[in-house]
Amino acid sequence: MTEITVQALQKMIGIIELIDVRESNEFHCGHIPTAKNIPVGIAIQQADVLFSKEETYYIVCQSGGRSALVVEQLLLQGYDAVNVQGGTFAWPEMLEY
Repeated sequence: MTEITVQALQKMIGIIELIDVRESNEFHCGHIPTAKNIPVGIAIQQADVLFSKEETYYIVCQSGGRSALVVEQLLLQGYDAVNVQGGTFAWPEMLEY
């Protein structure tokens, strides 16, 4: 599984497709700028509708566990996905509310 640090991700904000797989209430308590909220279950169950096999998706959650699960499932389905190490815990000063 490919992973990226939050430091490397910060340089790419606005030019990548960033997906936050936390639940909506968690997302609304603070999220990385430009992130789109698609909770874990929806991301996995509706991947064929939500994602394109021509794009690379950067997947984040709170600490990295749920995002790793989603990345694993997307890779198995033929999508290109990268896990964000440390999740939103790694950049509390950068979150939008």
